[in-house]
Amino acid sequence: MKGLINNNNIVEYIERPLKDTGSVRRTKGFRIPLEGIKIIGVRAIVLLDDEDFIVSLIDSNKKEYKFSSLEFNTPAAKFLEEKFNIRLTTLWGTFDYKEHINGANKILYPKEFEGKRFYKGIFKSPMAFLYALNIFSEQYKGILTNEVEAYIESIHISHK
Repeated sequence: MKGLINNNNIVEYIERPLKDTGSVRRTKGFRIPLEGIKIIGVRAIVLLDDEDFIVSLIDSNKKEYKFSSLEFNTPAAKFLEEKFNIRLTTLWGTFDYKEHINGANKILYPKEFEGKRFYKGIFKSPMAFLYALNIFSEQYKGILTNEVEAYIESIHISHK
């Protein structure tokens, strides 16, 4: 099985073949325990001329695990929606085209931060198109906002 799956409360993404996704929608595989997810955010992007979304799961070490909107209608995505009380499939139309071009981003979980940005900055047009081609590359990763950084630090400290 390829794509996003929930395996005994471990969220896993098994890379889809390049022929299924195209190089601009490819994400690296990952495994993260459900309880390890501290922030869930979404980025609006443009791939070629199509609007798309990248969902980011961020753990207490600020490591980011990403998957694209290709996974929105999978059982695992629906599980995440239920578990974290978020909506993925209804994201379409919540960002306008300009926001997609400029890489707008917002937090879906935790609810206390819902709607706030999780990145200070990410991609600004006209470079957004070129960066979107490499959106899954670590060198094009955004910088977390001070509020998100502080929240993750507080979680990290309280679990020591």
